[in-house]
Amino acid sequence: PTFDPLFLRFLRSPAPLIWPCASISARPSNGASLVPTLGSVRPPPSSPSSHLTMSSGGVGFVGLGIMGQGMASRLLSEGIAGSADKPLVVWNRTPSKCESLIASHPDKVIEIKGSAKEVVECCDVTYCMLSTPEASRMVFEAEDGVLAGVADGKSVVDCATLAVEDMVRMHNAVADKGGRFLEAPVSGSK
Repeated sequence: PTFDPLFLRFLRSPAPLIWPCASISARPSNGASLVPTLGSVRPPPSSPSSHLTMSSGGVGFVGLGIMGQGMASRLLSEGIAGSADKPLVVWNRTPSKCESLIASHPDKVIEIKGSAKEVVECCDVTYCMLSTPEASRMVFEAEDGVLAGVADGKSVVDCATLAVEDMVRMHNAVADKGGRFLEAPVSGSK
C-alpha cells in the first residue's frame, strides 16, 4: 500500500490536529445523508496536553491481516517506525502474524504487545486495520482493547471501512477520553 501524504503529515505534525469524523460514501435506503451533523461529533477536551505531539515513543499498529501487514511494512520501509528510538509496536488477534512481520523485517525494531490496550498506552499514534465491523468493534471495545488504552493526547487512526455510525461512536469514545480519532478507511485487498 502507498500512504497518502495526509497520513505522513498527521504522523509528523507538531501542530494541534482536529479530525472531524464523517463519511459520504454510504446512504440509507431512504436517501437521507449519513454524514453526522456538527453536533453529533464531539471534539476532544481543549486542554493544552490534548494536542498531538510526537514523542520519542513508538508507532502503534493493531491488526496485521492482509491489509495491515502491508501498511505496517510501509511504515517500516519509509522509516516512520522501526528504529531503536521509534519502534513499531504491534498486536494482532493471531500472534503468529506479529512474528511473521518481524521475520520479514529482521533489520527493524518491532515490539509485540500482549493486547491492543498495551499498544495504545505506549504509543502517541496507533493505526488500527481490522478485517470486519465485528472484529473492529470487539478489538476497540474489549476490556484490553484500543479504547481501554486511550488517554489524554493519544491518537487513533482507524483504517477499517465501517459504517458512519460506528466511526462516530468510536470518535466520540476516544474524544471523551481526551484522545484524537482519525477515520481513514481503505478499500481493496492484497
